[in-house]
Amino acid sequence: MKTVSILYHIIKNYMIRNKSIFIVFITSYILMGLLIVFIYGAFFPYVSERRSKDLLDCRYIVNFDGEMPIDYLSRFYQNMFIKDSRHFEVETRLSGQADSLSIHSVFSPEHDVILALKQSGRLYFTEDEIKNSERVAIVTPDLGQLGDTITVDAIGDLKIIGVLDTIIPRSIYIPCSLFLNENFTVNTMYFVVQSRLNLQEIKSLEDFLYANENVFIVQGPAPTMSVITSDISSWLISFFIILLVIFILFLFFAQYMSEKNKRVYAILGILGERKEGILFLLIIERGTLVLTSMCVASVIHFFIRNTLHRILNLPDCKMIFNDYVIVALLCFLASLIAAIPYAVSYLFKQYTVQLKQSE
Repeated sequence: MKTVSILYHIIKNYMIRNKSIFIVFITSYILMGLLIVFIYGAFFPYVSERRSKDLLDCRYIVNFDGEMPIDYLSRFYQNMFIKDSRHFEVETRLSGQADSLSIHSVFSPEHDVILALKQSGRLYFTEDEIKNSERVAIVTPDLGQLGDTITVDAIGDLKIIGVLDTIIPRSIYIPCSLFLNENFTVNTMYFVVQSRLNLQEIKSLEDFLYANENVFIVQGPAPTMSVITSDISSWLISFFIILLVIFILFLFFAQYMSEKNKRVYAILGILGERKEGILFLLIIERGTLVLTSMCVASVIHFFIRNTLHRILNLPDCKMIFNDYVIVALLCFLASLIAAIPYAVSYLFKQYTVQLKQSE
């Protein structure tokens, strides 16, 4: 209780000496905290890349060492990420024609082609086309145009219902029922998870896939686990840049706080308070102001974060509660580091000198 009482009077001393400056000081602290939280949430890769739903962050390509029967793929549905994936398609490569031809088929409930853009027509198959195994196709521009009929040796005539906007040549999408009827084997499977996986989830998924002896290579989204590992250095650079910005900002506020409370701490020393006790009070004082300001800044940021990101044309903020705690602790740490020079001056200056300087 004694510490709390002294701390209360120290903070109250700010208001007594100059209420207007204290209000500006606290407001600046909150705005500074808001700026720090925004920088952390918008530009720190650990946060900004979390749980993205972008296709490039969620797509996986699994190449097999040879041609696998379609029934072979059922074993992969034991994995939660594959079972709950929002898109699943397979590919077989035919080499009997003049050039190799890739036949794709989507086995997702919507039967949409989502891994390519549309040039014309449509990029999905209707329920009737699936049910009746109709000989229709979605093709790359080099194979034909909307409404054309093309001939594939392994299938026969196919009517083009959609054209892909892609530079990858000689690819055809057919209904999944037609793919099954033709007994095509599978060279590659594609799946899109619900949202970007973290490092531990990526490792778990890759371990599961490579446990199958016929899996040749797994191509994950960027960054894959190996890229994430190599990117740790860049993450650390971002982390230390943010910490440096926080430290510089707190350095100016530490000077203000030191000057305003120099008299209080000098009097406490003259009255018999040990230097260790004064340093402890200094830490508690800084921590209370910083953490209180960061709590207010975090609440404000939580309610305006997505609006702020949209104004600045940034993706929605993905910060969670733990991130706010981390930022608050970083600010607390930075405030303590910034206070070191002034704490040293308390230790090596006579209290009477400090008292005289504060007049």
